[in-house]
Amino acid sequence: MNILKKEKIPLKELIGGAQHFLYKYTITGSSGGPKVYIQASLHGGELQGNAVILSLMEDLKHLPFKGSVIFIPLSNPYATNNKLGKYTFGRFNPNTGDNWNRNFIDLISSKKINLTGFCRRYLKESEATIREKFQDFLSKEFKKLEIQLQSNNELHDNNKLNLILQKASCSADIILDLHTGPSATEYLYCATRSIDEAQHLHFKHVLEVDHEFAGAMDEATFMPWVHLEETFERLGRKISFNFHSFTLELESEEGFSLSMARMQKDKILNYFKYKKIIPGKSSPKPYIKEHLSNYITIFSPHSGLIDYQVDLGKSFKKGDILGTIYQFHNLEKTDSTKYQLPVIAAFDGILINKCPSSAIQQGMELFQVMKKSNN
Repeated sequence: MNILKKEKIPLKELIGGAQHFLYKYTITGSSGGPKVYIQASLHGGELQGNAVILSLMEDLKHLPFKGSVIFIPLSNPYATNNKLGKYTFGRFNPNTGDNWNRNFIDLISSKKINLTGFCRRYLKESEATIREKFQDFLSKEFKKLEIQLQSNNELHDNNKLNLILQKASCSADIILDLHTGPSATEYLYCATRSIDEAQHLHFKHVLEVDHEFAGAMDEATFMPWVHLEETFERLGRKISFNFHSFTLELESEEGFSLSMARMQKDKILNYFKYKKIIPGKSSPKPYIKEHLSNYITIFSPHSGLIDYQVDLGKSFKKGDILGTIYQFHNLEKTDSTKYQLPVIAAFDGILINKCPSSAIQQGMELFQVMKKSNN
């Protein structure tokens, strides 16, 4: 029988003395499988991942599986509670302006940890032994960092949350960070090291991420393994560890749909079949892939009210009208081009994300698109 354990992690002391807590759930099946870590709502308004976690937990409480799965729903309650009217101001820290998903650390580089001694010690050990020892090493290094920051009074909103989540995930072999876009289709961020695995997650659109660090959770979790592999290679042993980290974008923010979550959960369960976590045969699906450098933001050339004219997830051609901006101070003009301003595509692509509002300002982010690499 699967075992469910709950842990309550203090996060932020509120002015009145109450606490924000994180709730960490671990479901353990039979031995012999990998450790999986899944979190949702790092950006506070990105709610759909919690529906997926709920649906997955309902299955895994009873479904036979190997290994263990850690769930942290509502992983940033401070951000989720930060409401401006009916809108959740959940992407940025309101005190610092920092994006909540840009303040994780590449532990090895940021702490200038030399892995040579570790790799020499385990140079001839099995991959499984090295993986276990390295996960323990990471856990101890995070604890040391936490003590250091606490003793120097250097823990603040951003690094405390990020440190808690990185500590919670460092024992895992697979990381799934569940996000949404402002107004988006489904898409997947996938490191180059994991690109062959993407076909089992059944996302139609995939953005390939280099083995570089830019502050996001997926990068912060796979970079220590990149450093480890590079160090072993310098010592004469080429080894690729079976560690994978993904960011899953589950359509648009502010929504919570269990019917949609059940379909999205099935994508993850198919991946679990591929990883031999649950019984059954996985089915791969083709996808459309572009490098992250071809994920382009289109900024609004004008202010006004926009009529969006390309659906999310759909292709467009160079010269197509993506939307038309209407300006209401020139309506008396007989020439409609004075108040009707098209936003014209400069290349072929696929619309992934758009501004959730039709009231737009000049220079604001209007679209994020996958630019086709043959442009």
